[in-house]
Amino acid sequence: MSKKNEIKKWFNYFFYVWCTLALLFAVLLDLICGTVYDPKKSNFDVAIIEQSIYFSVWVAIMTSFFGLINWIHIHNKSMAKWMVGKNAHTSITTLNIVIFILFNVTFIVQKGDIIGFDTWYGKTKSIIEHILTPIIVLAFYFIYQNEKVEDKLFIKKYCWFNLIFVGIYSFYIILRMSMLLKLNIETNETLPLIPYPQIDPTIVGYPIFIAGTLAGNFGTVFISIFFNKMSNIKYVAIQKNLSANKTNKNIN
Repeated sequence: MSKKNEIKKWFNYFFYVWCTLALLFAVLLDLICGTVYDPKKSNFDVAIIEQSIYFSVWVAIMTSFFGLINWIHIHNKSMAKWMVGKNAHTSITTLNIVIFILFNVTFIVQKGDIIGFDTWYGKTKSIIEHILTPIIVLAFYFIYQNEKVEDKLFIKKYCWFNLIFVGIYSFYIILRMSMLLKLNIETNETLPLIPYPQIDPTIVGYPIFIAGTLAGNFGTVFISIFFNKMSNIKYVAIQKNLSANKTNKNIN
């Protein structure tokens, strides 16, 4: 094995280890340190609830699970293709880029403190979750993913994968909000009605809340279609290059 291929192999391995352990570490760090250092979260149950309302935490757990499955697959090749193939990679890449966009746009436009960016452990978690991991996931997808899924087939069968995940999260948030409103439970900074004030219906109104929720759900569909298409273009270009090199060798 050439040195280049060996480096590529080890980076491939590192990627799945990072997804598995780094994101799990980030979530647990914020959960434990928040309970220990933040008086508002001195109750461990409150800390867990506070973690569970953020989409980034759901994506971190999903990405960690994805990394673990592929890590195991490297050693024994026992996982089903739908769990380790290109469509799974496209889905995870889409979710992480959505998190990257939401966080960094908020970071740029929001005035005042950014949620989760007010303590050293919060900053560590945010950097791992919202910046480093999305960049690593996107780079890995376009460098290592050498499988082609036809655009029409992807649109017909696979682009809606993330709707299941995002839909479950949205249902959880809406159900929680409905229960809080029905029971007239007073919310605060630690336990807000909606984790993201930009779409809090009590602040911006229900039309914006509904529009924002639908945009968040179906936005993952269009982003995944775009990534699959770009990956296919890269795949075709590589194949043409390999074919041209092979032809030149035969001529020589």
